[in-house]
Amino acid sequence: MTAKQRSMLIMPICLLLFNALQEVIEYFLPRVVPNPYTRTFVLIILFAAGFSLVADMFVPWLVEFFEKGHRHSRSKGGSTGVAAFYLLSFVVIYVVYFVIFTKGTRYILPPAWR
Repeated sequence: MTAKQRSMLIMPICLLLFNALQEVIEYFLPRVVPNPYTRTFVLIILFAAGFSLVADMFVPWLVEFFEKGHRHSRSKGGSTGVAAFYLLSFVVIYVVYFVIFTKGTRYILPPAWR
């Protein structure tokens, strides 16, 4: 996988997953921090730290995951396997977003966390 392909596929996936995580944090935070001014400050700090985590930890992990998946799917299924692998990855992200925006964030969480 070339560097351009990596940036075109992995960076949007990382940002989408980070945004889904933001939705979960915004769901839980009013319970922990009821004051809206303090909550806004905490959100800014958490998102700044989150961007750093995405750049430093999450992107390299996803690069490795997708490169392994790319190699494995190419060896098992050729170019059709690669297309199926990426299609499945984006379908999973689509389903997560569909549930978040149609039913609510709480429906992607385990029942014990609601």
